[in-house]
Amino acid sequence: MNKYVFNMKSIIAILFYFLIFTLPISAGDPDSTHVQRKWFVPDMIKSQFAGNIGFVSAGVGYYYAKNKMELDIMYGYVPESAGGKLHSLTLKNTWVPLRSVAVGKKLNFDLITAGIPLTYTFGNQFFTLPPRDKYPSNYYNHSTALRIGIFAGGRINYEFGEGKTIHSAGLYYEVGTYDLLLHNYYFNVGSMPVNKLFNLALGIQLRLD
Repeated sequence: MNKYVFNMKSIIAILFYFLIFTLPISAGDPDSTHVQRKWFVPDMIKSQFAGNIGFVSAGVGYYYAKNKMELDIMYGYVPESAGGKLHSLTLKNTWVPLRSVAVGKKLNFDLITAGIPLTYTFGNQFFTLPPRDKYPSNYYNHSTALRIGIFAGGRINYEFGEGKTIHSAGLYYEVGTYDLLLHNYYFNVGSMPVNKLFNLALGIQLRLD
């Protein structure tokens, strides 16, 4: 079994991005319709299949910016049978620009969601910056540990109602890509099919009351 060593560069990178993306949450949202809670208590829990952040992933999420934005902190795993074993941590910002469209009393749709995931993959074979003692200058022009992506999708939600531990359950889809794929496509136009750029993710979101 592979052992993953969290070196100092890995820890610094994780803390840096965690602080940047969680500052809006700790400040709170005075206009939020949700019951105020301590900033570290999640507003939702999520589980996802695929989507460039792991073969499977799971984590917690928080609302901010008057509930138009969601920040998820997700652990991802790729088993050996799918190209691993790999472990990753993703900070995923999701924008929900439109008010949910109600269908009956219990169902509603978020017709458009869009966002940017930032993923760090652990392991000695990955690096944030190329080690100068192993590779010549300009041998690598990208990080192998950090990936930034973009996606768009939608979501259907079932409302259980106020006073329930789980306020609602949602099923969502996302179609996305990431920086390295876009880079490879740009420099291999004509030889790389467009459909290879995109990945379909399916997930479940449980909103807590």
